[in-house]
Amino acid sequence: MAAVAGLTVVTLNLIRPLLDEGLFARPTGEPERLAVYRMVARLAGLGLAATLLKGVCKYAADYLIGWVGQRVVVDLRLALFTRLQRLSLKFFHERKTGDLMSRVITDIGAMQQMLTQLFGPAISAVISIIGLAGFILYLNWKLAVLALLVFPVAVWPIRNFGRRLRALSRQVQDLLGELTAHLEEALSR
Repeated sequence: MAAVAGLTVVTLNLIRPLLDEGLFARPTGEPERLAVYRMVARLAGLGLAATLLKGVCKYAADYLIGWVGQRVVVDLRLALFTRLQRLSLKFFHERKTGDLMSRVITDIGAMQQMLTQLFGPAISAVISIIGLAGFILYLNWKLAVLALLVFPVAVWPIRNFGRRLRALSRQVQDLLGELTAHLEEALSR
């Protein structure tokens, strides 16, 4: 993930000389024009290589996160099943079977999705933000300070949306548990 963020910064760093000294350069003679063409070709090749390497690193990071997420889910399901086997009959008598089944299936599924689809990209985004913030500080510190002042204002609506989404997710989980319990009761008669 750090490699992806680093290669993003490298790619952005290649654009500046490509534009300033390459595409918008005004060579006066044939030797200067040839030097500009060589530099543009070299920078374009480096940009292409950095982008290809970034794609390979992103694939490897996604694969690794998916693999780790799957291993964690397998271990959690096994631990949960072992724990359920050790519980007393009173526990099962006091709860609906459908509700327990729904919790086991959907909670582990939600955790799997969180680990594979949310956690990895979140770490990658944090690393990218840190790398890009450093790059912006390098380019223009005044602009970077302005961006950092605006950033907390952008975080506020995201937090509010997350709270509402968690509340809705709990409601859906409860409704799904009731539905599974009714379905289990209807099918077991």
